[in-house]
Amino acid sequence: MRSSGISLGYNGASVVAEWLPFLATGLYAVVGWTGPAIMFSLRGVISSLCALSMRESAPAGVERHSVMPMSQQKVGTQ
Repeated sequence: MRSSGISLGYNGASVVAEWLPFLATGLYAVVGWTGPAIMFSLRGVISSLCALSMRESAPAGVERHSVMPMSQQKVGTQ
């Protein structure tokens, strides 16, 4: 389930992002460099707000580190 959500987010972002160069070029032609600068700044603010509003979704019992430290591994044994 988690990977399907990541896939939907990634592909949805690519659908939106594919037309942004055309929009930035149009804004540059009409307003100058401030148009694309404001557009990309707003996208950065929106992305930051979305990232900050996310909550932890991992189950409480899951360890944060799934890899065993080298000090606990038996190296060279089969």
